[in-house]
Amino acid sequence: MAMAPNPVPIGDAVRYGWTRTMDRLGFWIVLMLIVGVVSSIPQWLSRPMMESAPSTAALINLLGSVISIFVSIGVISISLMVYDARPVSYGDLFSRREVFWRYLGGTILSGLIVALGFLLLIVPGIVWAIKYQFVPYVIVDRGVGATESLRMSARLTDGVKMNLLFFDLALFGVILLGAIALGVGLFVALPVVLMAHAYMYRHRLGAAGGASPVAQPAPVTT
Repeated sequence: MAMAPNPVPIGDAVRYGWTRTMDRLGFWIVLMLIVGVVSSIPQWLSRPMMESAPSTAALINLLGSVISIFVSIGVISISLMVYDARPVSYGDLFSRREVFWRYLGGTILSGLIVALGFLLLIVPGIVWAIKYQFVPYVIVDRGVGATESLRMSARLTDGVKMNLLFFDLALFGVILLGAIALGVGLFVALPVVLMAHAYMYRHRLGAAGGASPVAQPAPVTT
């Protein structure tokens, strides 16, 4: 009797994230540096103006928030492109500008739902955080709207929330190990988490039953 496929292959996802990161370590390190610098520039510019020109500082911080959203969209897009074995470059960090408002709406809506869950009781907040964790991936990958992304993420996590909780804890452990390594380890840990999450998203997409064709992960090079 054939064994049923693992609905949430945690070990496979983390190993895949590690392999994909090591396969293009230089690319990922430079990308993380670009992300860090681009995200920090608005803070560097606004800090000296906090007292002398608070309105200008507020506008710069608002611009920084917009940039952070574009960067978040970009790193998700790049992780999916790497998974799909498509050509990728640093310019792809800002290649999905058209999904900005849908991404903003989806993340705000899911964030509000999760926050409400934590206000009511801790457990609903955790459950809803797991339920809607694929909202950003669905929007970037499929270009759907906020409400549709919530429905799709709910379907992708249906019946496997406890498994995904362990997966998320495993990724948190990876980040923690990277932070412990004098912070330098984050240049490796963050790409590992990105690629592991891309793997899990694609895996759940295929397991959802007719959600869409799923690309096969890129072959491991040695």
